[in-house]
Amino acid sequence: MSWGVATVIQQDVNASIQALGTITSSNTVVVHPLVSGVLMQVYFKEGSFVQKGQLLAQIDDRAPKAVLL
Repeated sequence: MSWGVATVIQQDVNASIQALGTITSSNTVVVHPLVSGVLMQVYFKEGSFVQKGQLLAQIDDRAPKAVLL
């Protein structure tokens, strides 16, 4: 058996792993409207962060307004 001598050098080593997996959100929320109706507009993208008080969606309010008249 032959032994040799090597010089040690410091360098960055790029390490990566290719694997299959599943990502699961640690926080989720389910939003329920107080009234039913046709959803007219959504003001956020699924998976995006939203702020407290932010308008999330618009429901067609013509039918409830007509009942009040």
